[in-house]
Amino acid sequence: MTVRYRRRVDPEPLAALKALLRLEPRLIEAKSGPGRWLPPKPAPPTAKTVRRWLEEALLAEGRPPQEAKALWKAMIETGLIVTSEGGTKGKPRSTIRLGDRAIRALGFKALSELLSRQPRRGSGPASGGDPRPGAGADAETAPYRPGEALVLDPVETLKRLLPRPIEALREEDLVQRTQSSGSAMATALLLDCSHSMVLSGKNRFTPAKRTVLALAHLIRARYPQDRLKIFCFHDSAEEVPLGQVPLLEVGPWHTNTAQGLRLARAFLKRAPGPNRQVLLVTDGKPSALTLENGEIYRNAWGLDPRIVRATLNEALALRRLGARVHVFLFTPGDAGLEDDRLVGFARNLAHAGGGQVHRVDPETLGPTLIASFLRHHAG
Repeated sequence: MTVRYRRRVDPEPLAALKALLRLEPRLIEAKSGPGRWLPPKPAPPTAKTVRRWLEEALLAEGRPPQEAKALWKAMIETGLIVTSEGGTKGKPRSTIRLGDRAIRALGFKALSELLSRQPRRGSGPASGGDPRPGAGADAETAPYRPGEALVLDPVETLKRLLPRPIEALREEDLVQRTQSSGSAMATALLLDCSHSMVLSGKNRFTPAKRTVLALAHLIRARYPQDRLKIFCFHDSAEEVPLGQVPLLEVGPWHTNTAQGLRLARAFLKRAPGPNRQVLLVTDGKPSALTLENGEIYRNAWGLDPRIVRATLNEALALRRLGARVHVFLFTPGDAGLEDDRLVGFARNLAHAGGGQVHRVDPETLGPTLIASFLRHHAG
């Protein structure tokens, strides 16, 4: 008798998702932009480049690169990758962007990795807490409505089910946890996009982008009534849609922290509820300021009193609004004079904004920021 063995093939959506996760390191890797534009823009790679990355990833796993064709098709059909045709008539250029499903998958991966590195310090909020949606003391219950993402409350569901057997469970028995509207938090996350984020042999920008994705996924899953806006600051500042975060580049820009805080204040002023905060991720002192006439004043030497005063005033304005400013500061850690001045400014900024300053490195940024978010959300 002849027995033929067929290789198991992953279902198409699962195979496409695995292919995306193989590409994640290349897609999100920090790049230094040429500085031809302001504001900084996401730099979408070409479809040809991404397919080559996929072939290389397959080869590294000992799999034939010919599989890339089917996986590429599956990623497009499942909405993970969206292609756009562009270029010129003589030189057509097909670029890609990440679909919403891809952003959710990358966020889940980033959050899982960060929570796995969280220090275990008992059941307090600093330990990372329960990452499930709706968990915690600020959760309420509501009947399940078909089509919603189900976050089951097992106790209340079993109360409705009893005394019937589990096999008799009906849709109307399901009770889900929902976040209390009074506990919703509005968060403005400010990301430094200046060139120094990838200098000195340290890549700070890629871990920062992963942290943004992780926080966005945590909020989507656990705190669906929260509001999150992401702002990138450099010579100036602007809001960045979540879908563009993985492909953002750094560039040869200065650090206009004040303008980032100003945009955050405009967002938080419109946000409902009393719970507001700013999470500011940076590695340097402020070196640019937007003047009243729209011009950019720049001074990269030392701590310019004019720039520092304007930046601290923005933090004070946020504090008067009821928002806290928490600073996550990358520092050289060499205890030099410049390092001391930078830390001193960061402490003054956090103090003016009623928040805290955290000294971080590329490994500790994510766990520290997530723990801070959970702690202040609970408290």
